[in-house]
Parts: sequence; C-alpha cells; structure tokens
Amino acid sequence: MGKLRVFDPEVCKPEDYKLKYPELKRYKSFENLPGVRALIWVWYYANPTSPIRDKPKGERAKEAFKRSGYNPSFKQEMIEGKFNDDFALAIEDMSNIDPGSRYRGYKMINKILNEYENIINEGRDAFKVIHKKEGKEEVSEVDTQKYVNTSAKIAEVIPSLVKSLEEGFAVTVKEDEEEGDDFTQFDEEYFKNK
Repeated sequence: MGKLRVFDPEVCKPEDYKLKYPELKRYKSFENLPGVRALIWVWYYANPTSPIRDKPKGERAKEAFKRSGYNPSFKQEMIEGKFNDDFALAIEDMSNIDPGSRYRGYKMINKILNEYENIINEGRDAFKVIHKKEGKEEVSEVDTQKYVNTSAKIAEVIPSLVKSLEEGFAVTVKEDEEEGDDFTQFDEEYFKNK
C-alpha cells in the first residue's frame, strides 16, 4: 500500500488541480494566492500529508519550489521563512487540514458502499425470513417489499456516496518510490487519531 495524501497535486496536471479538488475553493486564503502553482507550493510546504513535511523549513521550501514549479521573484525570502500575509494564511490553513477525520470519513463511506454491494450481490436471499411452525419444519419466504424498498434506497444513495468518495474527502493513496516512505501501520494510526 502507498502513502495517504489529502489534496495530492501529483495525481493531476497543475491546471486541473482546483478542478480535481473543488473543496479547495472553500478556503479564501487559497483563492488569494497568485495562481495554482503557488497553491501547490503551499501544499508541498504545509500539508500534513506532503512527502516532504518532515524536512527542515528552508530545505522544505526549496524542495516545494522544485516540485511545484512555482518561481516567484521573492523566492529567497520564502526560503528564509518570510511570507507575505496571503502565503502566511494559506500555509496556516493548509497545515490545519485534518487528514485523520478525512481518512475516517473516507473509510466509513467506503465501508457503507461495500456493505450495499454485499446486499445487492446476495440479492433476494438477503431478505429471507424464517418462520417456525409449532414443532414442524422451518419455512422461509422472501420479504419482497423489504427487498424492493432496500434496493431502491441503495440505488438512490449510490451516486451521492460515489460523489463523496471522489470529491468530498480529497484522499488518495500514492505509491511512493522513495525507500522508507511506505504507508505503515504507524502512519495509519496517526491519521486515524489525528
């Protein structure tokens, strides 16, 4: 398994970043940045799931410039940790994104979808009702009304569940090539409990 990422810019082209994650528009600080590459720089620098999050700040800033393609005239000031108000607010917002709750939400919706799939795969048999007749053999029948109602309800909610998985959590799993950067049980526990 790979590394859990929230708002991962490596899964799309820079020009598609805000389309891939429409939830980013909720953050005014991100909208105030001078372009999408600046936002991607902020992701690398400040997101708790960034692959460079553990590097010292100056080194992290340089690596974020390299990976994001962002090249402002005030690059050296940013490497030194001197940010204008727009960047400071965006960095604060990005660093406060909670991967734990997003991961848990993603897992819950995924589990619901899997449970619905199991019900549909079992078909009418999932709705068998067994009756015992005074010492006689058990008699089973399908609760057809319950089957029809449940199937209709599942069909009704599947689009919103899929949409939640695709858009609502911004969670992806990235297979990293870097040695020692695999998704570990410790990381999963960290994200669950964050």
